[in-house]
Amino acid sequence: VFAAIVGNSGVAGIKFAGWICTGSASLLSESIHSIADLGNQVLLAVGLQQSLRVADEQRPYGYGFEVYVWAMISGVSTFILGAGASVYHGVSCLLAPHEIDSLPTALGVLLAAGVLEGYTLSVAWHEMQVEARKAEMTPLQYLSRGTDPLNPAVLLEDSVAVVGVGIAAAGVGLTHVTGNPVYDAAGSIAVGGLMGAVAIFIINRNRTFLGQSVPRRTRDVVRTLEADEMVLTVQDVKSVLVGPQSARFKAEIHFNPQLLSDKYLAAHNNLREVHKTCRAVETEEDAKRLFERSAVFLLATLSIEVDRLEHIVRTAYPEFKYIDLEVL
Repeated sequence: VFAAIVGNSGVAGIKFAGWICTGSASLLSESIHSIADLGNQVLLAVGLQQSLRVADEQRPYGYGFEVYVWAMISGVSTFILGAGASVYHGVSCLLAPHEIDSLPTALGVLLAAGVLEGYTLSVAWHEMQVEARKAEMTPLQYLSRGTDPLNPAVLLEDSVAVVGVGIAAAGVGLTHVTGNPVYDAAGSIAVGGLMGAVAIFIINRNRTFLGQSVPRRTRDVVRTLEADEMVLTVQDVKSVLVGPQSARFKAEIHFNPQLLSDKYLAAHNNLREVHKTCRAVETEEDAKRLFERSAVFLLATLSIEVDRLEHIVRTAYPEFKYIDLEVL
């Protein structure tokens, strides 16, 4: 994100200077595009910082969802400011054509912008590959199904930027060769259309996560619990993402009572102690104390088993940072 902010700051300045010198509709569209990208990446950086806040009483599961909210805002701003302004200016130039003043200046600006945009795209692609490997996905799978809203957004925006530079160069070149400014205006409209398509994809992608998406490995967690000998059944499973790298898992566990009591009796020679205590029971009060003492120790054993299962899940599936197992 921060590399993209630096790169787009330089690109936006170069493109605006080129537009002032040439009056090209495609260059103005590209300038608007870079400003929109710069603003979006600032919004993504704000969302990243907000999401890193520590959980508190107001947000016991943390602020991870902030990054999705800000990514959604970023997508909306891309659609309104970037795509809308580019298409509007392209249509305006179709209605009131304007000649390009200097072809070499326009192409030189686009070449410089293309180099910078290509560099930021390569950085974004590298980061995407790293994160995809961590998630055990291909880059394409990570782009469509990964829970990270930042790297895919930056990659898509930078990809459109590189393609947009090519479209703008084609529009400027065709306008110069044919003398018809329609090509330059069409380039502006095409760039706006690309930005709109990416914005819609980003909006829908983050809407899915904001809609309480179920974590990818939920079924794996259930199977791991069901495979434990102490568990008879796993019921009322509920899981939800609470951030790009964190999820909550809740389930009701029906423990095996026979194994639970066997585990308690096998620990610290408890069977002999229970037998001795039972032989000492003479009154109802003695029986009551025996029952209460056994209940305390059995509940303690049950609590240990719950902690053990939570540790197993947390170790095998580290994205599940919040685990609530209830005794059925």
